[in-house]
This record gives sequence, structure tokens and C-alpha cells, in this order.
Amino acid sequence: MGDVYANSYVTLAATTSENSNGGLLRRRSPLSIWPCRVEAKWTCFEPGRLVVSVGRWTRERDMKPLEDRAWAYQEWLLSKRLIHFSHDQVRWECYCLVASQLYPEGRDEYDIAYQGFTAKATFVPLLNKERSAYHAYALWQRIREEYSAKQLTKATDKLTAFSGIARMALKALKSAPEDYCAGLWKPMLLTELLWTRNEDEESDRPSGIYIAPTWSWASLNGGFWRTLEVSKEGHWLVDVIKTRIQYVDDILGPVNGGCHVLRCGLGLVTLTVVEEDPKYFSTKFYWKLTQINGVSVQHGSSAYLDYYKPEKANLACNMECYFMPMRKNQKPPSDLAEERLYQKATPTALD
Repeated sequence: MGDVYANSYVTLAATTSENSNGGLLRRRSPLSIWPCRVEAKWTCFEPGRLVVSVGRWTRERDMKPLEDRAWAYQEWLLSKRLIHFSHDQVRWECYCLVASQLYPEGRDEYDIAYQGFTAKATFVPLLNKERSAYHAYALWQRIREEYSAKQLTKATDKLTAFSGIARMALKALKSAPEDYCAGLWKPMLLTELLWTRNEDEESDRPSGIYIAPTWSWASLNGGFWRTLEVSKEGHWLVDVIKTRIQYVDDILGPVNGGCHVLRCGLGLVTLTVVEEDPKYFSTKFYWKLTQINGVSVQHGSSAYLDYYKPEKANLACNMECYFMPMRKNQKPPSDLAEERLYQKATPTALD
């Protein structure tokens, strides 16, 4: 399906239609987008004329529900040219220009990103041969983060609906298809594993169905993010021994299973459910790190667990978990707990 849109001359998008029966055209009022002039009569000023205009941001965000759909994101991104039919106006989008009836000559790069036209604005620099390797990787990461927050009717389509984007992105990165691991990029695998779900939305794993290995963001039913900045001062505490992926058919498509064999050390941590201070935060419960290998942590940080959500009924309850330290800074340990973490961790194979 990705090749169909990538090779089309122009794609017509029923951007604001709820389904395939919604059609392209809408009955609309020109005053919804064009500034209008009104006669103003004041009690304390002389009568005059005013030009009234709706906020630019509200006009240019009329791209739903299409922009929320995962399958449409791939079609949107891969199409060379799109004509969007929305409630208020018709819009044009290609690799060189984002324009509309209100802005027929186009928008500048800042406005494109700010107003929500992120798809092609993201992809164009990735295809630029003059961009740096870091910039290309940052764009590849941003594309996946945006896609992960899109909606799917069938959760099992998560990797299938992304395969066309992955194929084009790997080509732009000059990377072999074998470097793609169920949504992750093997050349940066250790960094790729350091992702977390979005805190501001319900991101969990669908029960009863298999989508992807739990180490992949694709296993989540929701969005994720990961910092790109990894300090140059420090070293990895993990070695990748090998990677095994069970593909359904396409190496860039869905998988039946997969694992990474790592040589690492394991630490034992104690987590406690605590409540945010209502003076500064809305009522929210979270897991707080209180001990590492039996030593109390002076400044505990929050933790996110896949299957156990912090709840009011579990306040002050403790849970012990094993975790894998991934990277160590060159700075001295901040306390005894951190020092003991690295001393007691012994190399082992984690499959």
C-alpha cells in the first residue's frame, strides 16, 4: 500500500470526513476564514470600522480526523502531493510548499511546524542529502514518536501501517532492512531501548493480542518518547550479543516474536506508591524509587511500570523489581545506593 501512495502523482484527501462515505466537499461560509469589516458604534468613541479575523491557529488546525489516523499518516507522508478538503478551505501540501486558500503563496517553516503540518515538514529534511547524520536520526525518531500516537482500528496493524515509512526512512539513512528491529534501529540499539511511554496519555499494552516485543515502542497502545541526548561522558554497561526477530513475511512489517541477548548486570530496586503534593500538582499517584540493592536512596526519582499502575489503594505499598542499568556517567556516585548498584551488578546474559 505504501508504494501506491509513494508513486501517485497527486492524492486527494477527504481530511475532515468521518469515513469513506463522507465525501470531499463541504457547505461553508467564506467568513469562516476571510477577515470581515464591520461598522462599530461605541458609546464613548466615534463610530468606525473594524477588521475582524478568526485566530490563525484555529483555522489551520482543521485537519481532523485524518491527522489522527495511523494508516493515513503513512499515506500522508509518502504521497508526493496532497490536496486536503477540509471544513473551512482547500489546502495544498507537497515537499516544497504548504499552502491554502487563505495563504496561497505558502507558509514559512516556523508556521508549518507550529500550526500542525508536521508530516511533510518532518520528512523533507530527512530526504535532504546535505543533512547531518545526527539531524537525520533526530528526524527518524520524531517520525516514529508522531506515528506512535496515531489511532488504529486494529491494534495488530501497528507495524504493518508503518512499513512504508520505515522502508523510505532506511533508504534515506543508507541503512539495510536488516537494521530494522520491530520499530527500533539496530545501529543505535542501546539508545533506542531507552524509551518511555507518554506521561500525559493512557499508553498501555492491549491484552490478549500480540503486536510486538515488549522492548519495542510498537507494543504500546499509545505514544512514546525518548531523549536523543546521551552524554558523551560515560560508558555503556550493556553489550549486545545478538538479536533474533521472527518476521511474519516482510522484514519491515509485523513480527511474531523477537528478543535481544544482552550481557549486563541486574540491580534490585524497591518502589513505593506515593501521592503528589496537591499544592503544586493535581492529584496523581506514581512509583517512587526508594531503595537500590537494600540501600535507601536520598533523592528518589519516579519510575514507570508497564503492568502495575500506581493507585490510591496501594499508597505506601512496596514492590521489589529487578532492573538493568544501561549507562554510567563518569561523575562519582551521588550516594551509597548508586555506588552499590554498580559494585554488586555482575555480568550475565539476559534473553
